[in-house]
Order: sequence, then structure tokens, then C-alpha cells
Amino acid sequence: MRCLVTGAYGFIGREVVSALLRHGHQVVAAGRDVELGRRLLPDLDWIACDFNRDLTPQAWQPRLAGIDAVVNAVGILQATAVDDETRIHVTAVLALATAAAASDVRFVHISAMSADDGVGTGYARSKSAADRLLADVAGDWLIVKPSLVIGRGSHGGTSLLRAAAALPYFTPVAAPGTQPFQPISLDDLADGIVALAGRRQPSRTTLVAAGPQVVTLSDLAARYRRWLGFAPVPVVAIPAWLLRLVAGFGDIAGYFGSPTALRSTSFAQMSAMPIADPGPYSEASGVPPRPLSQVFAAMPRRVVR
Repeated sequence: MRCLVTGAYGFIGREVVSALLRHGHQVVAAGRDVELGRRLLPDLDWIACDFNRDLTPQAWQPRLAGIDAVVNAVGILQATAVDDETRIHVTAVLALATAAAASDVRFVHISAMSADDGVGTGYARSKSAADRLLADVAGDWLIVKPSLVIGRGSHGGTSLLRAAAALPYFTPVAAPGTQPFQPISLDDLADGIVALAGRRQPSRTTLVAAGPQVVTLSDLAARYRRWLGFAPVPVVAIPAWLLRLVAGFGDIAGYFGSPTALRSTSFAQMSAMPIADPGPYSEASGVPPRPLSQVFAAMPRRVVR
């Protein structure tokens, strides 16, 4: 299989690329900063793409020559002075999906389990809109909606958790601390996406990629701290109003080009994770997600003291 991966140097995209190569597939990598991509993954064929600008099927059609499947892993946490959520999460995605349909190319779109209008963030609204509008696109498409993703790297909510878990004296979490999560390993997610990209079924539907066990936010933070190798400390629930106030500074910095995990969207999305049956994803992909203890055990900590 020759697969085009958009957002190929991102948190999920990079692991999808690794899984594709590990399973013997060819990869064409696409990203906005091709020079960065070549530094991070120098052995790939790279092409430039910009979801702020590539907003028509005609813009994507030439890039699909000789491609069997597309995995779209592009996403932004919040809008900035240069990044528009609607263009990136909706318009460009539908343009790429339409071009893939015209070329008989399978299109696997990575959304989010918490992509729901009720969350109230621009991220959730735009991701949800794309999920709905894809139903009107012809062709062979599949939406994968991951739960909280645990990997060697981090992004958004997991970056916040990892940073909080490394603090001295106590570990702060968003109140009440009992929010439920079904974390999934990034390796299991990437392997499953590769398997699904190489098949024609299931098609024109949505799969939720979630782990097999439910844990609370407080428990997850404590597990992160243990994985990092730090001694246990109390987990303290911080009121939402205080977190929103602090996150506002991160929002301002991010809007003007200084990204940080301390963003209001991270807090909101992590407070809106539904619970789902992991069976359909596991059955369709042939990759059963592992329990959290095995996920952390398979990733030796990287903190050296």
C-alpha cells in the first residue's frame, strides 16, 4: 500500500508513519513545514500541504496520483493569528475527502472522541462539523475517533497531565478529579489505523478508538507520576474557575505564536470524554487495545535525574 499521511510529523501522524513503515508499506508524508519534516523523518518522500490554503478538491487531486489510501492526522488545538479552525478541520478535510473519492482512494480521517458541539470549544465544534459533513461525501471514507491517547510524546491534555505529574509536593488536576477516561496507547491506535487504511471495510462509518479500562483523572495523573519515576504525592483537585483563569494566559500566548499545553481547550476537552465500547474498533482493526498498565510498561520513562 502507498499511503499519503497528512500531518505526518505530528503527535499521531508520526506514529502512523512509523507503523506504516514497520508493516512494509510505502509512505508519502505531507506537512506544512517540509524542512521540519525532513529533519525529523529524513528517509521519507515529503510534499508540502497547508490546510489553511488547500481548500478545494483540485488542490489535492495531483497529490493523490499513485496513492492507495490517505490518513489525515492534521489538527490544531486552538485557532491562532494564522490558523483557522474551520478551514483546517472542515473545509480542507472535505476537499481532501472529495478528491480521494474522485480518485477511488480510501480516506481515513482522525477526529476525536470528544468532538461534540456540547463541549463548547472551537476545536470540538469544527471537528464535529467535519464528522457530520463527511456523510455527504461519496467514496470510501472512515472516521476514527480516539479517546485520550497515551504515547512516548504528548499533546494537549496529555502534555498537561505529564507536566502536572512532575510537579513537587502535589499533583494538580481539574476538579472534581473523578472524570472518567478510557486511555488508548498511541502504538495501538497507529497499528489499528494502518490496518484500517489497508482495507475497504468498514467504510462510510465511525469507529471510536478507546482503551479497555476506565480510570479517573486523579488515578491517571498518579499513574503518570509513577511512570515518570517520582515519589507519590497527594493529588489535589483545582477549581475550574481558577484553571480557566490560568489557561487564559496560555490562550493569549498560543494565539500569537508561542504554543503551550496550558490552554483552555485542553481543560475543556479533557472534561468531556464520553465512555464507549472499544469492541467495534478492536474487531474492525484486528488490534485489541491494551490495558493502561501494559501501555506504561511498554514505554520506559525518559526522565533522567
